[in-house]
Amino acid sequence: MTATRPVEKAVYEQVCYLLRLAGCKVYRLAQARASSQSPGLPDLWVFGPGPRFAWVEVKRPGGRLRPDQRQFRELCQARRIEHLVGGIDEVTRLLSRWGLIGSDGVLRPEKSG
Repeated sequence: MTATRPVEKAVYEQVCYLLRLAGCKVYRLAQARASSQSPGLPDLWVFGPGPRFAWVEVKRPGGRLRPDQRQFRELCQARRIEHLVGGIDEVTRLLSRWGLIGSDGVLRPEKSG
């Protein structure tokens, strides 16, 4: 029996919750339907501690970037702007790099902001 993959909306909500729990300021940009927003713009804009910030494109396990999302990511990488693609595991690693999760896995939100 194979495990079912979570839907992207569930991963999105979990990612937002974890980021806020860690003390980050999260701006949601995801659009459920067609809008005038530029194609490829990531789902989240996140401010971490001090000068840290990142674009986050939430994907469920096995999810792939569309061509416009890939182009946005490449633009960020060329400019050394943090751009993360993934779910809880990838965000956990980001928070660890930012010092908001210790090596023991415990959140340290007092260091944010």
